Amino acid sequence: MVTVVDASRFFDDFGSEDMLEDRGQQVADGDDRTVVHLLTDQIEFADTILLNKTDLVDNGTAGRIESILRALNPTAEIVRTQHGRIDLAKVLNTGRFNLEEAESSDAWQEELETEHVPETEEYGISNFVFRARAPFHPQRLTDFWEDEQPGVVRSKGFFWIATHPELTFLFSQAGTRKRVDLAGYWWAAVGRDQWPEEAEVRDQIRDQFDETWGDRRQELVFIGMQMDRKAIEEGLTRCLLTEEEIAGGADFWATFDDPIGAHLDEDAAEDEIDA
Repeated sequence: MVTVVDASRFFDDFGSEDMLEDRGQQVADGDDRTVVHLLTDQIEFADTILLNKTDLVDNGTAGRIESILRALNPTAEIVRTQHGRIDLAKVLNTGRFNLEEAESSDAWQEELETEHVPETEEYGISNFVFRARAPFHPQRLTDFWEDEQPGVVRSKGFFWIATHPELTFLFSQAGTRKRVDLAGYWWAAVGRDQWPEEAEVRDQIRDQFDETWGDRRQELVFIGMQMDRKAIEEGLTRCLLTEEEIAGGADFWATFDDPIGAHLDEDAAEDEIDA
């Protein structure tokens, strides 16, 4: 799977607010992705990335782009090209593509957690993972994400909020665009009779359990240039429920302002109308 990246347009596209619809590039009706989300998806899915038009940028810019590509996809082979010229042996019949690995967000996250610092240090590219067990306050978390986190190029991960303790949410940021999607249910909220039958899988689920929260957890990966890691981590920590809020229990949590849950209700209403 080969992705071609235009070095001369990379930073413009990565900072773009354009929707695919704005450029007439929707895959189908209802495709509400942004240009930067499509660009990121294609980079992460590929096993070979051609960084083309490197003759139109200086070596420093090409190096920064290549470092970002390597942070987004540590396993891909990255080849610099000019005018699309490439040895076909590098893109045909390479046997490199693995669909299961390409589709697995877990594999993506595991790669990021190895923190490939040495190759990217020169350009200030780094990554880190924010982890916590306590739930987020939905309003404080929304306020945090409405602010900018300078330097963040890509962020992705799972989280949970106090007002919907049964639900797993997926956060995704590409460039300046951020989105939240419903990802399913935590195993702690599902009856054991609904767990997978395979003993190995059930053991893996149990390994993620905490005596207080089950498998519920915050796990967000950040990639960026000159990120202020401390500020991001402190900001997210302030979004977690305090000990006093935790002690208030689920009935108290249900009184929180919840823009994330309200968005879910709007989507459900739209689905009912469409039906």
